[in-house]
Amino acid sequence: MIRRKKTEKNQRPAKIAVFVSDLFDFYQKQMIEGIRYQASLENIKIILINGGPLDSPVAEGKYKNFIYNHISDKIIDGIIFFSGSLINYIGFENYINFIAQFNNFRKISIGIKVPGMPSIVVNNKAGTYKLVTHLIKEHHCKRIVFIKGPEKNEEAEERFNGYCEALTDNHIVIDKKLIYPGEFQKESGVRAIISLLKEKVKFDSIAGVDDYTCIGVYEVLKEKKNEFFKKVKIVGYDDIALCTSITPTLTTVRQPLFEMGETSVQIMKKMLLNKEVDDIYTIPTNIILRESCGCSVNQRFLQLFHNPVQKTGKDLETLINVIYKEISDKFNLTLIKNSTSNFLKNIRSSITLIVKSIIHNTPIAIQKKFPALFNMTMRQGVSPALWTNILLIILDNYIHSGFSTAENQVIHHVWHTFHSVLYQIQVRILTNELVYKDFIDSILERTGDQLINVFNIDAIKRIIIDTFHDNHIKCQISLFKQGSFYRYSEIFLQMFNDRRNVVLFKTNTLSPVNLEEIDSNTLLITILHKDYDPIGFCLFDLSEIDAISCDFLSNKISRSITGAWLMDAVTHHAKILEDEVAKRTEELNNANAKLKEKSFTDSLSGLKNRRFLMEVILPEIENFKRNLLYQKMHDDKRSQGRFNNYVILLLDIDHFKKVNDLYGHINGDIVIRKLSAILKQYVRKNDHIIRFGGEEFMIIFKNFHNDNDNAITKIDEIRAKIQNHQFKLGNDEFIQKTCSIGAMNYPANMEYPDNIHFMETISMVDSALYYAKDSGRNKSVYISVNQSIELDTAQKKLIITDIREARKQNLIECIILPGDVGN
Repeated sequence: MIRRKKTEKNQRPAKIAVFVSDLFDFYQKQMIEGIRYQASLENIKIILINGGPLDSPVAEGKYKNFIYNHISDKIIDGIIFFSGSLINYIGFENYINFIAQFNNFRKISIGIKVPGMPSIVVNNKAGTYKLVTHLIKEHHCKRIVFIKGPEKNEEAEERFNGYCEALTDNHIVIDKKLIYPGEFQKESGVRAIISLLKEKVKFDSIAGVDDYTCIGVYEVLKEKKNEFFKKVKIVGYDDIALCTSITPTLTTVRQPLFEMGETSVQIMKKMLLNKEVDDIYTIPTNIILRESCGCSVNQRFLQLFHNPVQKTGKDLETLINVIYKEISDKFNLTLIKNSTSNFLKNIRSSITLIVKSIIHNTPIAIQKKFPALFNMTMRQGVSPALWTNILLIILDNYIHSGFSTAENQVIHHVWHTFHSVLYQIQVRILTNELVYKDFIDSILERTGDQLINVFNIDAIKRIIIDTFHDNHIKCQISLFKQGSFYRYSEIFLQMFNDRRNVVLFKTNTLSPVNLEEIDSNTLLITILHKDYDPIGFCLFDLSEIDAISCDFLSNKISRSITGAWLMDAVTHHAKILEDEVAKRTEELNNANAKLKEKSFTDSLSGLKNRRFLMEVILPEIENFKRNLLYQKMHDDKRSQGRFNNYVILLLDIDHFKKVNDLYGHINGDIVIRKLSAILKQYVRKNDHIIRFGGEEFMIIFKNFHNDNDNAITKIDEIRAKIQNHQFKLGNDEFIQKTCSIGAMNYPANMEYPDNIHFMETISMVDSALYYAKDSGRNKSVYISVNQSIELDTAQKKLIITDIREARKQNLIECIILPGDVGN
């Protein structure tokens, strides 16, 4: 159950509904983050209404619109509409009519100008104007190609108008030969650049209506290895994630989605206080200068770097003050909950550390100090999303990362040290988030499996209550009091006579309780349905679980209720279609089996993943070891020879980072997939191949005869096969790669099978792998422990950390192919 708290009348939080059409959409998620952040500063409660795009052409989306008809001004103070997404199918005139039904509410539109209500829009025209002007004035471009978006698309037309106005203001004649149609797709850039090259049109730069269009241009020029690619300036729009992962990094216009969310809450706060607000709020876009237009380090920063006198002088402190003030003002750091002078000091220290480390060429300071500062600021209220936005200001406005000349090698070195440290921190954060998400996903998967396989109201009740209570998922489930589902609603309510989880309520309300009493800053309301007919609502507290997981759980509950309703109908009408129920059950079970198999599979390589290793292979190996110990304990000579050992192999592609750096991540993925196919040729049906992480793979050979020569031959065949393979990349270019391999038997010691556990064996194999790399790469290292010794903890640790010393002490034998390097 959702916890409640008492609030004083003068502390009553405002309740703002946000109409969301797609919880998976990147743009909406970013605006939601901005809304949630600003709402936490303003004592405002956010209720996300997951209603889908208006007039969706598919039933699965259309039934969600039902929720919009039940918004009451008795429980909601205002509404924020994600108009740019809601309007996709309904059209502008019908959308205006839809908005009109909410005239009793304070209303704000994001993305589209709606008459009669404050509207937050992005100045698309100004963004393109600034970017094209930058090409003209800073890079002296005069022949600028523009690849347009769809006809009659308002955003696309505004961006094109910005291009035309920039040319006109700079006395450049608009040449129709330089204007190409487009579709907001990568293929638009492909078609445009092929046509430009074929017709031999003279141009010095290309402006795409969006980033995907520019990526299409990149692919064609790289594939043709066109030298002109090194000279032409390319700029895009939107600043999608790929902009920084392609080479060269793409200069573009960033839409301030987080800021748009923040601004909507700030405006709503004024409206709630009956203050005057404007009709239109145009949020300026920022141009992000990167390598594709030829820009390098910010001039103020570069000046400090080159002037030794200023490195410790007043100008440096002035620069730090400017950066700190800009960040503090933009994100209202002094208003963050629980903010203290130490918190603000840590933020300033982080900024100072980054700037001074680059100017003074002291990367070690970043490695030692930055992780601690980062962790402290996060504990004091800065979320990873907010911290990422803070870093973007420093990156894009003051410490640009596009270094390529010899003059800036020192900055280049220190910057990449900082980037590496930041990456490691983010990986740790992401790992923790993924562990938690895996935990939640496993709960949801288990609950979903249970719900869709029961057709009894008592069983549904027990599963829902147990899941919510045991895992601190707080939710109200409510069913309609009228309509075709009314009779079953009454039955459902009686089963939940404690009224803690399911509450019957009238159709004109969204929640059976006063939302002010719910102790949560953000709620989500989803539709419960029976075959896409609405039957009730789920209200979730998002303080412990993410919105997407809630949507998944709501859908599972809907399916379980539908199943229970079918069984109830059978009981009342004494008529059941057994074949259809059996078919449905089989379909559901098959779907779950496929979902489980998918959860064990790496999406890129098609191989098994670490989850499969821990949940399937590890129990299998533990059972194998128990049988082996039983055999030795009872001296069962009849079973002698039946238990052959496993061989554990770890393989790592040598210098794989160079593939991504030289050929791009798409070609890196091609190498991973093709290498996976090679490995499949070398395993039997019962063996396992696992993508262990990145470019590292594990092979587990089962029931392998206790014959070292046989194992070594098999392992080195794999290494040689990879060495001799020609990897064909996406541009039809061929490359060769080598790999390093570490391998070891399990159990490692047949005399003492329980001496070295499976996870210790993996650590030793990993040590053998790195010994192969230290030995010159393109090596296979097979180690076997001394069978006459039962290793103690220190000896096992020595094998894991120092193979050379372990060999000297006769703890292991080590075979390296091709060629040994001695001790």
